[in-house]
Amino acid sequence: LIQYWEGVIETRKLLLNISMFVHDNTVKALTIFTFSVFILIHHVVYKPFKSYSLNRLETFSLAALTFYSITNLSKRFLFDKNNYVLEEFHIIAYGYLEQFSIVILIAFTAVNKAWTACVMSNK
Repeated sequence: LIQYWEGVIETRKLLLNISMFVHDNTVKALTIFTFSVFILIHHVVYKPFKSYSLNRLETFSLAALTFYSITNLSKRFLFDKNNYVLEEFHIIAYGYLEQFSIVILIAFTAVNKAWTACVMSNK
């Protein structure tokens, strides 16, 4: 089962990396958003870890990735098409929102890796 789930994780990474080769930024953002939603749903349905806290932490990490992809996608639709420009406040707010989601994603990933290492070392 562990080897199977490692394959699932590597497939997730491969899907996200493949989406980087899309040339159109809007399509790329939509592809990453779609993949991240499917990845999050897949994790929530299967709950692969025996530990409730590990499942929850991984869910939060994937939710942060999905949130980041939503902010990126909304930015693409608002700013890339027809040179549509929002007020300066909205531009700044989207910038901070995107940076905040990246910080949350990095923090959850770091805590997840540390917690997983801690749990695995106790077994």
